[in-house]
Amino acid sequence: MLEFLTFELNDTKIALPVEAVSSIYEAVAIQPSKIERPGILGDFNLHGEMIPVLNLDRHWKREIKTTKLDSQIIVLNHSQNLVAIIADDVKGTIRVEPNAVMSLNAVLPQDYEQNPHGLTVYDNEIYFVLDLESILATQMDEFNHA
Repeated sequence: MLEFLTFELNDTKIALPVEAVSSIYEAVAIQPSKIERPGILGDFNLHGEMIPVLNLDRHWKREIKTTKLDSQIIVLNHSQNLVAIIADDVKGTIRVEPNAVMSLNAVLPQDYEQNPHGLTVYDNEIYFVLDLESILATQMDEFNHA
């Protein structure tokens, strides 16, 4: 079984591998980064350590919305580094069989840009399954070419 943390962001239901989650906090002020980086909303102060907050809306080329007062910050542990994302509402965890996660490429038209993310259905709800590796690789590529 695969286990995912589920959350909503701008009316999109999202799932990410639970093993990548370090912690979840109530949203507090996100501070501007000392170094401006594409795809980064700013930095989150976690016990004195500044954690970059990724902008998922920018990653998906959607209109960037402001962080709500009741939003949450999901801190992710990736390759010995911490990064964070914003969630409008963390829902909880779900468990699905590996074959219940479908590649987006399987449902998108063949001439559509290749997409590393997936979809799964749980309790009659469709969840967009994040491929964290691709999001972080894109962010690092943009950072290195900024």
